[in-house]
Amino acid sequence: MADGGPVGVTHITDLHVWRVGKASYSCAISLLTHDRELTPRTVRSWLAQHDEIVHTTIEIHQCEDVHRETQSAHP
Repeated sequence: MADGGPVGVTHITDLHVWRVGKASYSCAISLLTHDRELTPRTVRSWLAQHDEIVHTTIEIHQCEDVHRETQSAHP
C-alpha cells in the first residue's frame, strides 16, 4: 500500500522548501523507502492538500530488501 502505511517505512532523507512567490512555495524532497509501489505521483498527491506548493521535485530511493536477497542466495 503506497499511502504511507505499513508496506515499509519511508523516511525523508532530504527536504528543501523555498518561496517562489508571495504565498507560493517550491520543494525538493528525497525519500528512502521499502515500498516498491511508491511513486513521485503518489507523493505529489499527498502534497496536493497544500495549495501553496506550486512545484515539487521528488526523488525516491528504494531500500534493498536484505531478507529477500538472503533467501534468493540460498535456495
